[in-house]
Amino acid sequence: MISILTPTYNAARYLPEALDSVLLQDHTDWQLCVVDDGSTDDTWRILTDYARRDARIQPVRHARNRGILPALHTAVAQARGAHITRFDSDDLMVPHKLGAMYEALRDRGGVATGYIESFAHEGELGGGYTRYTRWINAQLRSGDPYRHIYKECPIQSSTWMMARETFDCIGGFEVAEYPEDYDLCFRMYAHRLPVAVVPDVIHRWRDRPERASRTLSQYADQTFFEIKVRYFVQLDYDPTRPLCLWGAGRKGKALARHLLDAGLPVQWYTDNERKVGHLIYGVRLQHYSALAASVEPYIIGAVSSPAVGEELMAFCAGHRLPEPHFWV
Repeated sequence: MISILTPTYNAARYLPEALDSVLLQDHTDWQLCVVDDGSTDDTWRILTDYARRDARIQPVRHARNRGILPALHTAVAQARGAHITRFDSDDLMVPHKLGAMYEALRDRGGVATGYIESFAHEGELGGGYTRYTRWINAQLRSGDPYRHIYKECPIQSSTWMMARETFDCIGGFEVAEYPEDYDLCFRMYAHRLPVAVVPDVIHRWRDRPERASRTLSQYADQTFFEIKVRYFVQLDYDPTRPLCLWGAGRKGKALARHLLDAGLPVQWYTDNERKVGHLIYGVRLQHYSALAASVEPYIIGAVSSPAVGEELMAFCAGHRLPEPHFWV
């Protein structure tokens, strides 16, 4: 059995279509652990109506809105399947999603995932969704989904499946913090779980104005530097290598603050001539050309401009420096 974890809140507008996509799955041995987190619309009525028609749909209701993580904890507590996955109640599964992920997981173990397709509920699809969707799919095609994990979360929240014992071993959602999907992905990386990729679209991701990632304060700062720095210190920081930060714009300054607060010695570089020599947070900014003298540096790019990012890549390649890691 596959247990599907679905937190939902005021999703009546999208819920029937989402539930229908689960009912249409080719793999039929599933349990939908759906938690209505104190909805004030028709969400609960819809869930109970579907549950009366299909016993595999097992809704639980919170008396008040408590948030995504408490809802996920409730869903995990009722999950009985040997395998576990997550599904958001405003998205859509393609009919072969569960079966394809299960087969990929059985063949390789670790965690299974697949490509996503984003779509707009109304109007045009947001540019951010389009870029993020393309980026995720590119990471999966690369053969090393974890390679750029400090830039973005490379596995979308509703496109992973793993054995329940693996899920429990890496901490499930009990040790998670917002953003919970990114935190879980970092723990997949920490345990070096192999990633089995279904080579086609398995999930349709809905862009809508009231989506949690757009409206909740926990997701307001899309850089998520706090969680990135914490896992970097735990998993990848090598104190014998110079830690070099390139970029002194708004995001570069924010990242520098997090790195310094974590007690990391930062060498800070910029291509902005007007900032060279300035002292910020006790660190003097250097011209990026000085980076060429560094020996085996860990280079973090905090640049939002694609052109500047390409400049950094070219500089590192030209001076035989390690490939930079982009954090924004």
